[in-house]
Amino acid sequence: MIIKQDFLTHPNCFETSRQGNKIDTIVLHSMDGFYQGTIDWFKNPQTVVSAHYLISKDGQLLQMLKDEWVGYHVGIYEINLKSIGIEMEDEKKREEWVYPQAEIKSLHLLVDHLCAKYKIPKDKDHILLHKNLSPDRIDPVGKFDIKWVLV
Repeated sequence: MIIKQDFLTHPNCFETSRQGNKIDTIVLHSMDGFYQGTIDWFKNPQTVVSAHYLISKDGQLLQMLKDEWVGYHVGIYEINLKSIGIEMEDEKKREEWVYPQAEIKSLHLLVDHLCAKYKIPKDKDHILLHKNLSPDRIDPVGKFDIKWVLV
């Protein structure tokens, strides 16, 4: 697994301290668009959102925040303090989006890596979908199956 790094530098969308909170949760998201557009959006100093990792439809992995930083990806600060956010490319296709095998494979490898590194149980209590945390969210969209990362 190769993870490129391109860390965000503007402080509007993350904090460098988890305030003593242990990483015990992974939250899965959809980018609501394209990989490069999401990178550009996160790098925009006017934005106030971020995630730790991005996965492109062809399986590229990009780390935009150090794991120990707090990303603003859930909309619930207390969950942000203890979680890592992963965004998956979806080309704005919403309900009809079929995740390519390369993207699924990279997601599986990344979740396995993070669960091993932080001793996060691979279950539905610790690997969460954004749409299950915030009722106004619909991500991950499309034909997403949580079983991809729980096996």
